[in-house]
Amino acid sequence: MRWVIPAGPAEVTAVSDLLAGAAAWLHRDKHLDQWPDRFPAERLMEAIDQQSTYLVVDHGTPVATVTLDESPDKEFWSRDECLEPALYVSKLAIDRRCRGLGAQVLDWAQEQAYKRDAQWLRLDAWKTNDGLRRYYVGQEFTHVRTMDLAHRRSGALFQREAAPKPTPLWLVGADQPRPELATATSALLASATPRPLVVDSSKVFDDR
Repeated sequence: MRWVIPAGPAEVTAVSDLLAGAAAWLHRDKHLDQWPDRFPAERLMEAIDQQSTYLVVDHGTPVATVTLDESPDKEFWSRDECLEPALYVSKLAIDRRCRGLGAQVLDWAQEQAYKRDAQWLRLDAWKTNDGLRRYYVGQEFTHVRTMDLAHRRSGALFQREAAPKPTPLWLVGADQPRPELATATSALLASATPRPLVVDSSKVFDDR
């Protein structure tokens, strides 16, 4: 069984390793400049402290991470869109050895949006990552528009309606014991075999 747990301070390395593995694949295999080699820990801790970052755990091994929050990026979304209740996906990285997990995480996020009374599940993707944009269309997201801001490399905006969407992923409740995590996540993700799926909604190259 795969569990979804809110990442805590003790899991910042696991989150960082998953994102770094995704970035390495993008840089090496796809020749894309998406994401830094490794996000600063203090930056990841901001979302962890807000209890917005999650890990998917399979038999003790972190195999995915995603951040969900309710704060729209006002450079991308219009004033009216920002007033619509929505849940925003960012920093999603999936180990490809877990085939189909990307779709499951997005379905899980869609149901989380529904449970929070949001109207939309939204994200913005890298403007030059055509494969990723096609993937989201295949996952029933609608391409809203692409914002071509000179200082932002992300900007392809997608959304799909919040709805109940049962998945095989189970969120660990506050009153439930957390699964014990394996410690060798760095060694696991160092292999060239995994091919992560990634989505970005962060200002990676914005120095603000």
